[in-house]
Amino acid sequence: MNLTAAFYQRLANDTTLAGMVTDFPPGTGVPAVFTNGRVPSGPDDPQLPYISTTGELSDEAWDTKTDHGRFINRDIYLYWPKGATADLEDAKEHVRSLFHRHRLAVDGFRSVVARTSVRINNTDDYEARIVTVMLRLMEVDDESS
Repeated sequence: MNLTAAFYQRLANDTTLAGMVTDFPPGTGVPAVFTNGRVPSGPDDPQLPYISTTGELSDEAWDTKTDHGRFINRDIYLYWPKGATADLEDAKEHVRSLFHRHRLAVDGFRSVVARTSVRINNTDDYEARIVTVMLRLMEVDDESS
C-alpha cells in the first residue's frame, strides 16, 4: 500500500471518525475523507465537517550505515463549521490517537514510529485543526529482486 492509501485507509475505515464527518457523496455512507488537499471553497464541496490530507510536507533521508529510511511529515486537515469547536476538538484528538505512536503499513517500508503535533487554522468560514503526522520509515530489503 502506498503512503496516501495508508493514510486514507487509517482515516476512512475508522467507524468512530466516520460518524464525526459528513458523507460524500451525500447519503452514500462514505465518510468525507479526501486525499487531494480539498479545501472548503465552493458550492461543489462537501458539507462540513470533513477531513483532507495531501502529499508530504517534507520527505528527508533517514539513513544509517547499514539501513536506508525516510522521515516524512504529512498534514491532515480537519474542517468543521464555525461554532462546533468542541466537536472539532474531539475529532482532532481521535485523529491524533489513530496515528500517534502507531505503525502504518506502507509497501517497501517498515514503519518505526509515528508522532503527531497539532496547529489551529480558523477562518471566517470554518474552523480547522491541522494534525501533522511525523513518520519514520525504514526500507525493507527485498531479497527476491
